[in-house]
Amino acid sequence: MICRKLCPKSVSLGQKTGTTVFFLAALIFSPCALLAEKVLYSSPASTQPASSEITKIVLLPTAYTRRGGPNLDMDFTYYIGRLYGWHEKDFANPKTYLDRVGVWLLSIDLKDTFQKETNGSFVSSSFGLMLSYLFPESPASASQTFTIGREALTMYNPYFVLSKKFGGVAFHSGFVFGKMGRIFTYLTEFLPSGNYDGNLFYGGFSVLSRKVPFRIEFMKPKGAPDNCWLIHTHTGKVLHTNFEIAYLHYNTGYDFLGFFNIHITILSAL
Repeated sequence: MICRKLCPKSVSLGQKTGTTVFFLAALIFSPCALLAEKVLYSSPASTQPASSEITKIVLLPTAYTRRGGPNLDMDFTYYIGRLYGWHEKDFANPKTYLDRVGVWLLSIDLKDTFQKETNGSFVSSSFGLMLSYLFPESPASASQTFTIGREALTMYNPYFVLSKKFGGVAFHSGFVFGKMGRIFTYLTEFLPSGNYDGNLFYGGFSVLSRKVPFRIEFMKPKGAPDNCWLIHTHTGKVLHTNFEIAYLHYNTGYDFLGFFNIHITILSAL
């Protein structure tokens, strides 16, 4: 089991101050990501979604590509920390807030669409390969010790996904093969040790509009301990930032996490 040592109050306050600074920095600098996407993909009069609204739900892929062919994307995701959490296992301090997580997830995603709704099919379908590099920063304090999920990890994850549009909303459902479930062990110290290497089911929906860019993504690793699952939301553009909220749930607790994500389409319709 992952252990967590109690620390002096002064150290705890120092941690929370540092984490608060990181949250504020994300809110201040994340609009740069929106400006970069606007320069790369948008036109002033366009009401169509940018490529990030088409090719990704939040972190995981849809069946759509930017031009309807082979597509190569790159993603940079940084989990800043825990905004608020509650945990049965820590009887002395069941409630936690503003705790640093400090985990980077860098991904390259190559996929091809082999069935399109525009060609008379009921759904769009794609298969692809996602190469991911997951690594944590150095712990903010020696008061927290992780016994699993704190070393750099390289993952090779083939996947299959279906997408279907109903008006201006697209719904997605997919399956990732490989070790993508390992990401859960990097996001909290309260999950029990066990096998997180099972395949990952995911789904979600996205509003295909520049004016209301709202997306929700659900992921659950098959056979993981403590019935854990994770939700990523994409609402930052409504607030003109790139700061997002995630919700991690397991049988003995839950965490609200803050993160930011930058998505770039490198090549489309090769």
